[in-house]
Amino acid sequence: MRIAVVGDIHRHWGPRDVELLDGRGLDLVLFTGDLGDMLHRGTLDVARQIARLRTPAVLVPGNHDGTHPLGVLAEGLGVLRRRPGASRRAARRLDALRHALGPVALGGYSLHPFPRHGLTLVVGRPHGMDERWLTFGQAVGARHGPEDHASSCALLRRLVDRAPPGDLIFLAHDGPAGLGSGDRDPFTFYGRRDMGDPDLADAVAYAAERGRRVLAVVAGHLHHVGTDRDWWVRRDGVLNVNAARVPRVFEDGGRTVRHHVEIRIGAGRADVEQILLS
Repeated sequence: MRIAVVGDIHRHWGPRDVELLDGRGLDLVLFTGDLGDMLHRGTLDVARQIARLRTPAVLVPGNHDGTHPLGVLAEGLGVLRRRPGASRRAARRLDALRHALGPVALGGYSLHPFPRHGLTLVVGRPHGMDERWLTFGQAVGARHGPEDHASSCALLRRLVDRAPPGDLIFLAHDGPAGLGSGDRDPFTFYGRRDMGDPDLADAVAYAAERGRRVLAVVAGHLHHVGTDRDWWVRRDGVLNVNAARVPRVFEDGGRTVRHHVEIRIGAGRADVEQILLS
């Protein structure tokens, strides 16, 4: 099975990406979210372009999808985290995003089975951006139930229990906690702290405890340029990938290239490589 993972887009997406990805004979395309820019401009335009993909695809909303820039600031600072009407406004924005994506699945605490490949995709909590608390708890709680890490852990464990037999892959916006806080670790906040989500890490560990084979965990959020951090690591047999090469469209050797990573699954193992197309 061949899976493309497109990291945080931030408006770097167009018809050429659709053409290139559809031409690669992929089985699935995964998106880690953050379609628009930091002021959330262009989100729906990018979503409408993604909707043109013929290849099956799943997207998890990032902290810049279905939210508001001031809300992102509040969550990052840990102030005014409960805002009147925030969940209602977020619901409208997410409904608009779902409509714009067309056939592309908008994931979040969801299971996406691929029985032909003996695989189930588990999509984790949407809007993840900070390990210290469950970000956008009002919106997440109104749409899915959890408003704190404990209730999110419980829901993710129930998803694991409901997953059909076979291997598992997890998709989230932010990666799992526990992969380190050093300068080169995949989900470190500039070497100051491990910014991975504890509920995602708990779900992966729980799946292993239940005898499920987790092949990979794919996410984004913590931006890199491909050489400034280890964008993939393998721990306890699980491939962990940070696909958020930002910007994903850039100049390389005098040509404009478009970045994604490709995961290949075979013989009970997942491997990954960086792909640059022009």
